[in-house]
Amino acid sequence: MTQIASKYPIYSCSLTELIDKDDGAVAATQYSKSVSVTLNSTEYISGEILSFALYSSEVGTGDVLLPAGYIYIFDTDPAIASGDAALAAAGAEHKTLLGVITVNAYDWTSDANGGVAYMSYQPIPFKEIKTLYVALKLATGATTINSAAGDDEEFHFRFWYRRES
Repeated sequence: MTQIASKYPIYSCSLTELIDKDDGAVAATQYSKSVSVTLNSTEYISGEILSFALYSSEVGTGDVLLPAGYIYIFDTDPAIASGDAALAAAGAEHKTLLGVITVNAYDWTSDANGGVAYMSYQPIPFKEIKTLYVALKLATGATTINSAAGDDEEFHFRFWYRRES
């Protein structure tokens, strides 16, 4: 079988911090802060997110957390603060949502020093844009992140996308 090269290359965003050890606590059904991801271009591009990795680490004395939840991807800054229980009223942020990636407890692989959850689902298309925004919402029953002294959890992410324009 002959492999056909795609005219649309695949890129990776930079490793981005989603939750810092000094961020406020994020409990079940709450959001992390929203963070921006500038795509690998100074021009507007369109494409689709193909896969997503979420990394968990503990820099204090607590346990490495492997929470279930949802990764929200927006095309406009939703200005979510760590610990917010809802998006802004009137649904403005909901209308800028491009896609949601589900993170299940069984998606994680880990050891004593960290964990990774890798998701490769249906691609999430995005219009011509320079920046995407990401936030994590914990699922019902998830353990609170950064809940007490010594709990210094950090979460980072990276995603891979195909550029189409």
